Amino acid sequence: MLRGRTTELAALTRLLESAEAGAGGAVVLRGEAGIGKTALLDRALHDAAGRGMRVLRLTGVEAEAALGFAGLVQLLWPLQDRLDALPPPQADALRAVLGAAAPRTPDRFLTGLAVLTLLAELAEEAPVLVAADDAHWLDPASAEALLFAARRLAAERVAVVFAARDGFAAAGVPEIPLHRLGPRDAERVLAGRGLAPAALARIRDEAQGNPLALVEFAAAAHDRGVVVGDCVPPLPVTERVLAGFRERVDALPAGTRTLLLVAAADGRRDFARVLAAGRALGAGPDDLGPAERAGLVEVSAERVAFRHPLVATAAYQRAALPERFAAHRALADAADDPDCAALHLAAAAVDPDPQVGARLAAAAERALDRAAYSSAAHLFASAARI
Repeated sequence: MLRGRTTELAALTRLLESAEAGAGGAVVLRGEAGIGKTALLDRALHDAAGRGMRVLRLTGVEAEAALGFAGLVQLLWPLQDRLDALPPPQADALRAVLGAAAPRTPDRFLTGLAVLTLLAELAEEAPVLVAADDAHWLDPASAEALLFAARRLAAERVAVVFAARDGFAAAGVPEIPLHRLGPRDAERVLAGRGLAPAALARIRDEAQGNPLALVEFAAAAHDRGVVVGDCVPPLPVTERVLAGFRERVDALPAGTRTLLLVAAADGRRDFARVLAAGRALGAGPDDLGPAERAGLVEVSAERVAFRHPLVATAAYQRAALPERFAAHRALADAADDPDCAALHLAAAAVDPDPQVGARLAAAAERALDRAAYSSAAHLFASAARI
């Protein structure tokens, strides 16, 4: 049950209904960490699937924000067999995004047009919902292409929903700001958790209407008889939630903490790569069990999914610098993508390193070939620094 989100849910329902009727559009769900963006996105995806819409999801990853089209690859990878239906220049542009070809004249606008055409082609078969979570962490090239398409959906059976914090520029796309819950809705979130009235009132006041904070502070009070705010009242709500996640990670066995650090450092949370890097650091698959039982991660054959991005932040930040460096070096050895490997080596470098610089420069050249100019500039600058 999503408390206090009636207006937002109604707006998403109208967006889906309009897309079904052939009047597509886009919207940005904007708000602070823990405010419920992903929960609303999940509800929209569930609703869309129930309507028979085709659902496509991608997630921005902080560690991959410098990789050109890293986000768009998530969208395109399962759609590669549909590229042949596009006009040849547009198909070539998207194949270049996937690394299968390089356009003769790199053109970022052609890439955006190709995304729009691809979505329109898919919508001929069934209405489409594209859900972009953590859009504030999308690489600039992917964000630009998706926004280009999102602004031009008026006559297509396509809806696009971005979930983002502040800092994601989406000019021309309507926004739904997510505000904190009022006292009554906050109490409804806390209802049934076995808390004494005094503790419930204190948590409601400390959480300040942030849904994630309400849940986490309630869990802390139930498990340990304390409210996080008792220890660090000056901190913002999200910082207190982060502190609570750090405590929970600190309580896990050493091998579990190692695998969580590796998963947090690996932008794609790829299960096989996380395990390979973890083994190099003395941790094995059984070490994920305690984190699963603690409700911090969900593990599948493909991914190690953190319950919330703040869990990944906590797992990474609590580690000492040498531990972070070791995790990045292990991930570089396990990576099958030269660009990812270069970024991990750079993250683990302390002194100037011409070899790592050369690998970053090569990654920048590949970004140029795909018209990911912002990523190329970032990678060239990183190569120069190192």
